[in-house]
Amino acid sequence: MDPNSQSKDIPGTLEQVEIDEEFWQDDRVLVFRCENKLYKIAVGRLQQHSEAFSQILSIPQDGAENPEGTKENPIVVPGVKTEEWRAFLKWLNHIELDPSLILTEEQLLSILKICRIWDITSGITFACHSIEQLDLRPTRMMYLGIHFSKASWIRQAVIGLMDIPLNQISYEEICAMGLKAMVTVAKAREMFEGEMKQLTYSPPPVPYSTSQEYCPSHDTCISTWQDIWIRKISRELIHPTNPLRLEHLISCIRTTQHPGMTLTCKEAAVDSLAGRPIFQCKVQIMAQAVQAICSYHGVVQE
Repeated sequence: MDPNSQSKDIPGTLEQVEIDEEFWQDDRVLVFRCENKLYKIAVGRLQQHSEAFSQILSIPQDGAENPEGTKENPIVVPGVKTEEWRAFLKWLNHIELDPSLILTEEQLLSILKICRIWDITSGITFACHSIEQLDLRPTRMMYLGIHFSKASWIRQAVIGLMDIPLNQISYEEICAMGLKAMVTVAKAREMFEGEMKQLTYSPPPVPYSTSQEYCPSHDTCISTWQDIWIRKISRELIHPTNPLRLEHLISCIRTTQHPGMTLTCKEAAVDSLAGRPIFQCKVQIMAQAVQAICSYHGVVQE
């Protein structure tokens, strides 16, 4: 076959071909040692995920008698246990091929730990997102948030701890969270409970100024509103085992019958109640608690 005929099928000569750096992986392998085991890892995969590791590998070892990364002189991974390293390699080797890879909490925390050491952003994002999907107890999220300096986890924990009965939090969980976090949450709960007691004790007013123009029996409307509030709504709010949550209050009132009260007056009363500061009070109290815990532990809020 004429060699010249072959060149017609080639887009360009070798001198004209350029390397696509994004998909031109380093085909070297390095040997790592974690505790008493050796691991052979493709350099290209590490470089793809870690800029810090790429910079380390860019340091030339030409002329070295015993370069690092061989079986005889492996790169030692300090401060990491074998099972932690294996969890990290599972993610490193399979996550792109199997996005649905399911890992345990312990494995995800191992990935997070190692990725933070080497500043592997993709691994940190993967581990954090996966941990947030595990539906962990708020006490556990508080511990992890403090341990890994994740303000969003501390915030998530505070939200959950505002509603868990204190007698359902074990002594071991309190010790794990730390006294500062537990006391801060307890104070936040007490502040919010005080606001709820004030709301429950006194029926919110029914707007009067414009109601006279379209309600011939406004006094009856007020009487009905107060009666239903005292006999039904307030009892729901202070229920000993299943109290009505503040975020469900408005919908509860709308679905509760108020015989003798006009629809216009009821809507006016509900609108007036919905505009009260207490509906922002819980958010503000929780934000203060998160700020106090983060400040104490030196956690920067996102």
